[in-house]
Amino acid sequence: MSLPGLIAREHKGSDLRLGAVRTRTDAYTQYAVTYEANGLTISGIMNVPDGKGPFPALVLAHGYIDPAVYTTGRGLAREQDLLARNGYVVLHTDYRNHAGSDDDPDNDVNLRLGYTEDVIAAVKALRAFGRPEIDGDRIGLLGRSMGGGVVYNTLVVAPGLVDAAVVYAPVSSRPEENIDQFQRPDGDPIVAEIEAEHGTPRRTRPSGVRSHRSPTPTG
Repeated sequence: MSLPGLIAREHKGSDLRLGAVRTRTDAYTQYAVTYEANGLTISGIMNVPDGKGPFPALVLAHGYIDPAVYTTGRGLAREQDLLARNGYVVLHTDYRNHAGSDDDPDNDVNLRLGYTEDVIAAVKALRAFGRPEIDGDRIGLLGRSMGGGVVYNTLVVAPGLVDAAVVYAPVSSRPEENIDQFQRPDGDPIVAEIEAEHGTPRRTRPSGVRSHRSPTPTG
C-alpha cells in the first residue's frame, strides 16, 4: 500500500446516482448521491446549480472528522454553498467508512490511502454521469486539511485527471510527519498497527539514505 502501488493500479469510478433531494435553495438543489469506487459504494452529496448548464464541476475532499460522528456532506458546508451559487456542480465525497459508504476495515492501517481512490473514482463517476448539467471537460478538486493531502495524492497518482486543484491548510505529503503531528501525540493505537504492518521510515529506508524533514504544516 503506497503511492507507487496506487499508480500501478487501475482505478474505476462509475454509477453516480442521485438520491433524495436534501434541500432546495434559490440557486441550486442538493441531492444525496452514491457512486462506485473500485468495488465500494461511496456516499456523498451533490449541489446542482439551477439552469441548463453545462456547469464546471468540483469534487470536494473534506478534512479529518471522526467517522463515528461524521454525517453525510459534513465538513465543507460553506464551500459547498458558495461554489454552487457561483455556477459549479459540487460533489462532496464522504469517503469510505463514513456515513452511508461501504466499510474498508484496512483503510486506517493502510495510511488512509483509500480516500485517494475514492476521490479519483468521484471524478471518473462525474465524467461518466452523462447529465447535461455537468461539463466533463472542466472538473477540479478542492481539499482542506486531510483532504488537501488526499488532493496531493490524487494529483500524483492520476496526473491529468483534473483541470485544476486547490488545497486549504493541507497536511504534509509525508505520512510519517502526519502520524507524528496528529496521531502519535494522542496515543492513537492505530500507530502501532501501522508500524507493525508497514514498518517505520527508519526501519524501511535503504542503507545510506538520510531522512529529510520538511517544515510542519498548518492544518
